[in-house]
Amino acid sequence: DEAPNSYREDHIRRRLERLSRLTSTLDGHIANSWYECFGRKQWHHVRRILTALEKMINESYDRIYSTYTATSAETWGDRHDELARRIRPALMAAITEIEVLLKVCFECAFDGEFTVVEEKAMKKVMDSVRRCEEDFARAFRTAREELLKNEKEPEKSRLCMDELLPEHIFGLNFSSFVRSSLGFAEDLIQQRHDPNHLPRVNEIPSISSVWDKSVLTNATHLNWALRAAASIFSGFFIGYNGFSDLFSPYDASIACTASVLLSKFVGSAMVKNLGRIQGVVLGSIIGQIVHALFESCEPWSVTSLTVCLFLYAVATLFTYYHSTEYSYIACLLAGFGCGQMMAGGCGVHNLDKASGYDKMSTTVCATALIVLFDF
Repeated sequence: DEAPNSYREDHIRRRLERLSRLTSTLDGHIANSWYECFGRKQWHHVRRILTALEKMINESYDRIYSTYTATSAETWGDRHDELARRIRPALMAAITEIEVLLKVCFECAFDGEFTVVEEKAMKKVMDSVRRCEEDFARAFRTAREELLKNEKEPEKSRLCMDELLPEHIFGLNFSSFVRSSLGFAEDLIQQRHDPNHLPRVNEIPSISSVWDKSVLTNATHLNWALRAAASIFSGFFIGYNGFSDLFSPYDASIACTASVLLSKFVGSAMVKNLGRIQGVVLGSIIGQIVHALFESCEPWSVTSLTVCLFLYAVATLFTYYHSTEYSYIACLLAGFGCGQMMAGGCGVHNLDKASGYDKMSTTVCATALIVLFDF
C-alpha cells in the first residue's frame, strides 16, 4: 500500500549503475591475477571459482535490470498491492535463505578452502532454499488464482497476462536467480571433488603470441613493416651523414621522430601527418612565446603565466575532446605548448631558437619520409 518513492527509485537506479561498472571490470581483474599467483594450484582453483561467480553475477544483473525496467513503468493498482501482500511472506523467507547460501558460497570462493563441514552446511542450506523457492511459487500461484477466481476464462487470461505481467516477470526472474545461485553452489561442491569441473580461466595472451605466424605473414602487416623500416632507416641514414647546416651528423632525432609518427594507413595518412607538423610547430612556438613574455619571478608574471597556461590547456583539451576533425592537432598543441610554457622555471631565459628550429626541421623531415613511403 506504499506510494511510489522517487528517492528510492533513484537509489535503486544508481546501485544498478554501480553494479554494472563492477561487473564489467571483474573479468579483467581475474585474468590479471595470474601474475599474483603464477598459476599455483590453490589460487588458480580460486580463480576458476571467481570466473563462475562472475558469470552468475552478470546473469543476475541482467535479470535485476529487466525486472526493474518492467516494474518501474507500471501503474500499480489494488490488485497489484493485494498480490504483493499475499506473496510477501514466502518471498522474504526465500530471500533470507538465499542470503545465507550466497554468504557461504562467497566465503568458500574467496578463501579457496572448502571443508567437509562447509559442504554439509551448504547442502543443508541448499535444501532449505529449494523448499522456500517451491513455497514462493506455490504462494504466487495460489494468490493469483484467488484474485482472479471470479473472472471468466477470456477475461481471466487477459488480466493474468496484461495487468499482472510485471508480477510474472518478477516471479520468473526471481526463480531464475534462485536456481542460478543453487547451480553456483552445486559447482562449488563439484569443484571440491573434481578440480577440473569448472572451465579454465581465459588467460591473457602469453609472450609467445608476439610471434603469431598468421600476423607476421599477413600481407597488410608486411606492407606496413616494409614502409616503417624504410622510413626509420632513411632517417638513420640522413641523421648519420647530416646535411650541410640543416641536419647535424650523428643525430638520431629524425629516426626517433619517424618511429613515433608511424601509421598503418596507406596514402590517407598524409592529412594526419601534416596535422602532426601543425601541432608540433604551433605548440612549440606558442609555448616559447608565452614563457618568454612571463619568464620573471615577479608575482604578476607568475600569476599571468599560470592564467595563460590554464586557459591554453582548457582551450586545447576542450577541442581535443569535442572536435572530430581537429582533436589530434589539439592534443599535440596541448602537449608541446604546455611543456614549453613550463620549461626552465621562472627567472631562467629558456628561449633557445636554434634548438626549437632543429626540432621543427626534424619533425618536418620525418613526416616527409613517412609521407613519401606511404605512397
